[in-house]
Amino acid sequence: MSTAALHEILMRSTHYVDTIVVDDGVHLVLPPRRPNGCGNHSCDPNLWWDGPYDLVARRDIDPGEELTSDYAASTTKESWTMRCQCGAPGCRSLITGSDYTTTDLVARYEGHVVPAVRRANASKECQP
Repeated sequence: MSTAALHEILMRSTHYVDTIVVDDGVHLVLPPRRPNGCGNHSCDPNLWWDGPYDLVARRDIDPGEELTSDYAASTTKESWTMRCQCGAPGCRSLITGSDYTTTDLVARYEGHVVPAVRRANASKECQP
């Protein structure tokens, strides 16, 4: 959906709206609870992006294990922040909209990010 349509939904909504930026001016609005109700953020996720719309396994996932992705791979709003308590080794504790510019994350995800993040990363100098 377009950015203008997303803004309209956000302005009218009385509940949390889960969105993912896919590309410049293109957003996914996820339905309440399913399938996204079974996923969460992790600093060491078991899913990553394979193209603009597909999350795929980054490693083997045990039955019953929570599905996780790193929100840095689908977030470009630099003012956005979220406290993290994922418990992963190397947990960043604070997730920000500019995490995608860190050298570590660029190397770790090897391009497995949404196109908007890939483009934003190409236009920024990576930080250590």
